[in-house]
Amino acid sequence: MRWKKQLNPSLTIDLPLDLQVKVLCAQAALYTKQKKITKAKEKLQSSIRLIEKKGSGPEDPCLVTPLQQLGQLLLEHPQTSQDSQTGLDLLTRVVHITQVSNRPGSVAECEARGLLLEHRLHLRCIETQEALRELHKLGLLFSRLHGEHSPRTAAIHNLTVQVLVQEENYPEAIKHLLSYLKHCKEVHGDFTPQVCGVLRQLSRVHALAGDLVRAALALDQCLQAETLLYGTSSRRAQASRLRLQEMMQLSQCYVVF
Repeated sequence: MRWKKQLNPSLTIDLPLDLQVKVLCAQAALYTKQKKITKAKEKLQSSIRLIEKKGSGPEDPCLVTPLQQLGQLLLEHPQTSQDSQTGLDLLTRVVHITQVSNRPGSVAECEARGLLLEHRLHLRCIETQEALRELHKLGLLFSRLHGEHSPRTAAIHNLTVQVLVQEENYPEAIKHLLSYLKHCKEVHGDFTPQVCGVLRQLSRVHALAGDLVRAALALDQCLQAETLLYGTSSRRAQASRLRLQEMMQLSQCYVVF
């Protein structure tokens, strides 16, 4: 006689605590992807309650993942007026847990601080000088942990420029980009994707500052590098060439005026 094995009604029954949490967080991630925000929130809240009940206390490292997921969920899919602040509070708690659970300046702490800062900047609930100080600290830490020209360090540089541009502090943004451009060339060479990215940013900031001549010069350097990297008929080179032509026309109009 054929028989079927009875499946356990819950995936989390009789599993160790960390595995129970992983299952709940994975289910929450799936619900989030399916846009079932309420269900995702319930799964994450269940995992947090589970850890607080069976774990080592309010600073249990197992709390980092569900707290971080729930914080991002509330920030990216707010359903009430309080969700954004609650999300920030949860990410702040994550930073605290990573600080007490690891050595100072650990990867976990830096990642948590970077995520919190990104959301605070997005919501514009942080003073400019405080943001720049934190970005400077994170830039040094990420440079030490991942390397001066790692993607994470580059992301911090990009955020720094964004903050300066938002404040219309174009001279400082340009100064920062020129310094970063020099480092990129020293490490990667003159004709690399990294250098192209910085030159595009530099051109944009010069244009915002009203200096179309320097904006065109930076974009021309970018175009030369893109032509060597991707070819004359590549989409990137064509887009830069078109933008450069528009910029040159505008600068000539200003000269005539």
